[in-house]
Amino acid sequence: MNQRKKRFAAWALAVCLIMTLLPSAGLAAEDDLELGTLHYTEVIAPQYENAGFFSDGLAAVKKDGKWGYIDQENNVVIPFVYDAAGIFNEGYAVVGKLVFSEPIQDYDPVTDKFYDTGAYWNTYELGFIDQTGKYTDFVYDYYYNEETGGNYSGPLTYVTEEDQFPNDMCFYNGYISLPWPDSPDMLLYNTTGREVNINQDWLTSLGWQVTENTLIIGNYAVEGGDQSYLNLETGNRITVNVPENSFAELRPFNQGIAMAGVYTWDDMNFEYIGKWGVINQSGDFIIQPAYTNFMVSDVDQAYEVFGPTGLAIVQNESGKWGAIDKTGTVQIPFQYDHIYNYDFGLAAFDIGGKWGYLDANGEIAIPAQYAMASPFGSNGYAVAYDGTKAFLIDVKGNAIPGADMLDADTYFIQEEGDDTPLIYTPSDYVVIEENGLFGYGHIEYRPALPEPSAMSSWAYEEVTAAIEENLVPNYLQNLYLNNINRNEFCDLVIQAIQEVTDQDISDIVKEQTGRDLFSWQKEYPFSDSTSSNVIAAYALGIVSGRGNGIFDPYASITRQEAAAFLMRSAKVLGMDTTQIVNAGFQDDGSVGVWFKDAVNFVYQINVMSGTGDNTFTPLGNYTREQSYTTIYRLFLAITQQQ
Repeated sequence: MNQRKKRFAAWALAVCLIMTLLPSAGLAAEDDLELGTLHYTEVIAPQYENAGFFSDGLAAVKKDGKWGYIDQENNVVIPFVYDAAGIFNEGYAVVGKLVFSEPIQDYDPVTDKFYDTGAYWNTYELGFIDQTGKYTDFVYDYYYNEETGGNYSGPLTYVTEEDQFPNDMCFYNGYISLPWPDSPDMLLYNTTGREVNINQDWLTSLGWQVTENTLIIGNYAVEGGDQSYLNLETGNRITVNVPENSFAELRPFNQGIAMAGVYTWDDMNFEYIGKWGVINQSGDFIIQPAYTNFMVSDVDQAYEVFGPTGLAIVQNESGKWGAIDKTGTVQIPFQYDHIYNYDFGLAAFDIGGKWGYLDANGEIAIPAQYAMASPFGSNGYAVAYDGTKAFLIDVKGNAIPGADMLDADTYFIQEEGDDTPLIYTPSDYVVIEENGLFGYGHIEYRPALPEPSAMSSWAYEEVTAAIEENLVPNYLQNLYLNNINRNEFCDLVIQAIQEVTDQDISDIVKEQTGRDLFSWQKEYPFSDSTSSNVIAAYALGIVSGRGNGIFDPYASITRQEAAAFLMRSAKVLGMDTTQIVNAGFQDDGSVGVWFKDAVNFVYQINVMSGTGDNTFTPLGNYTREQSYTTIYRLFLAITQQQ
């Protein structure tokens, strides 16, 4: 099953995968898992010299001094031929070929001599591979001025002590920023392996990912630094007006807005003081700079500050954390020492050295009682530490059975010189180590059923039935009264299609379109989404864009859009969608011409009903709980037909 990816980036405490050895337990079939209980099994015995995390279904592993890639069944997909390797993302992975290695030396003041440390600076020629193993060079073009007449063109090189590239060295939205040789700047590349050149201007990025077709360019945050946004399609610049003796520091766009910092010279302290606010796509502040820090989630390659609750977690000048909405209105008071971003409907907070969790309304859901705690992962569990041991907890704060023997060091790492710990939660596949060799373990977990109070009373029976049938992704089993957005609905229907067919979505796309899912992804049909589930739904004809390469993933769907998505999903699952009878709704004239058949069809097969008084309310919002009930009814309609 495809998983929703989350990566907490700069300005946030890190949440990611970690190498860990977990206790063994029996592996259960996904549908047979006991809800609320964790199941673990070793799936690939330790046998490799090093190992990376699974992403896009593949993991980099090292054997006999070389790196290759395996799938989750330990089949070698890409041979062991590379000297360095990174993770797959969007169907590509950065790899390196060693061209030079130099011993790293240090100075011994006692002997007044330099000595070899045993480590090496390695120079790699950089390229990238796709899922078939096809290799492409990153080409570095450097042109001298006309007076010299010289030029250079050749492979891009990268110097590092490691042979496992960092996880952020990967493609995002079809682009990757890589180090400019012998320079602190970054060069932007696309999937041809060539540097991106806009309007013949030499383009230097700041290393942030491309989002919503915009890239941050300019200097690093130094005195007088000049940062701006560049639209990679139009070549237009977006600049932020700042006062005299000030400069701007920018962050990527998400949902049409971005965080922007204004640094102003302080004559009293002889330094620049920065405050962060929110700008629109014209570069105008819609929330004035007032905050010293903020939290970020990186979901499906989107630099997300305003998360699923619509709140941004920010820090005020007093060092306290709270939350604001998109109007700048304070929704959670600034009284916390830390707050993590919301995930699974909860946000971890620290007050007075004790950690607990807030609900979507800012009320305490789990009291502050832990010495440390992580955010909830997309699978529905978090890590808590009581001062002596670490353990997994569910949304009620209960320890999860099957995960009560975990070592605290598995999840909490204290970086030298940093008083803020890195906090980790495990993903489905974790790296395990034994006697210096690496393999993989597999975690399976399905959350316990929600309380009836979490949703409307009319919805509870069908929503819980949908969850029990594994039709609802773990990360969507919360905030039931919230409107569902286009991205979330794609995740929902793709999971349901996989469950009904008992096939992986990549196989379904290949069967129905004659093309591999990654070939669809490589077309980058949308500038604002590279989600594999969105692109799978697009390939299968379930969803389309808004035009001009826009998918609009965060927009709420209407009832008539839900009807269309459900009808097209039914067609993918083999239902006859041609025999349609008019439902006779009184507001039929308000239904869009492209949605009339869908509205009549879903009513006809008892998947969607009206809203009372023989009306359908086509432009009404559609909530998560409504989505789950109708996906369950579609599941029943399909299975009863079979």
